[in-house]
Amino acid sequence: MEKSDLVVCESGTPLTPRKTFKSVSSYACYEVVRVRAFYIWLLWLVVLSISPFVLFDLAESEDWVCEVYWQVLMLNIVLFFPAMLFYRSDRQARLVSQNLTNFMSIVENTFESGHGIGPEKWDEVACKMNREFYDAGIWKTPYSFFDGLEVEKLYRSLVLNPQLGKNLDVLDVCEKGPKETTAYEKRLDEQFSVWANDSEYSAEECGNMLPRDLHWNEVTWTIHKMRLALALHIAVSLIFHSMGLFGVLCGCLITTYIEMQTPYVLKDTRMSTTNRLRLLATIVSVAPGTDVDRWDVIAKRVNSYLHEIPECPASDCFFDGKSCLDCFERYFKPPTSQKKKRTFITSNELMPFVSRAIEACS
Repeated sequence: MEKSDLVVCESGTPLTPRKTFKSVSSYACYEVVRVRAFYIWLLWLVVLSISPFVLFDLAESEDWVCEVYWQVLMLNIVLFFPAMLFYRSDRQARLVSQNLTNFMSIVENTFESGHGIGPEKWDEVACKMNREFYDAGIWKTPYSFFDGLEVEKLYRSLVLNPQLGKNLDVLDVCEKGPKETTAYEKRLDEQFSVWANDSEYSAEECGNMLPRDLHWNEVTWTIHKMRLALALHIAVSLIFHSMGLFGVLCGCLITTYIEMQTPYVLKDTRMSTTNRLRLLATIVSVAPGTDVDRWDVIAKRVNSYLHEIPECPASDCFFDGKSCLDCFERYFKPPTSQKKKRTFITSNELMPFVSRAIEACS
């Protein structure tokens, strides 16, 4: 890559594949066709396609032979791209692990250079890592990481989790001490303090309405959010009298329902860490205890913040203060049982802030 890329990486809009390619699909195709395994797979498909006609007459074979042949052929086609994506992510993790010192240095320098914890910081890290791998000849293209989210996950799994310990409780994490604090954790603490100290509520925020104020209950709110999907389901069911298609549509409706029931702060997005930190800081700022009315204030403030995010659908907000409280109790508090571990989503670097939010609720 050219030296000018250094300026691009360190600018306010670092160049990553997310900004270079039109979509994730076009990026994935670009990467796959530049891997040797892709051409080996194509050769294997050609051999698999012509071998039955060379070795025996497929048209005159028994039905079960034809059935097995076509299933094997389709499996080879369908499973190739998922296998390549798995191989790619595994190779990324191995390469970063082998260059961990350099990776940690890049992250430290990036977060020390300025304030902020948003996705643009991790995009800058991804841009620098792309350049490092390409210049060293480790990766064939200058686009090893699609965006900062992939780098953030690797940093969490390879650096933060081993440092903080995967199974530490809140008090253990808080007692780690300042000597082990990274620049990234310092930025998290700075941003959390800014948000937590913002205790003033504007008239506009206090006047914001919750979905509870516009709908009878959470069920009618969910139906309202799914109205287009429901209308399409009914129309297709009336036109095509097919039980198979009806089952597929029901599965799509269930998936849509689950997706719409999940608040945006719980979704694994580029803004997930920022969104979760904002929720915890708002809890500390309001200090609601168990007062549901004060949890309504938290829900209003978080919803107002989420509506400012372009990627966040308007439906992915909290229905009311009770749903916000339930979200915190279920997904952010440390698990007290093996069953609750399945819903616990808080990453280790956020545990100190969870402890402060728990204190604000006591």
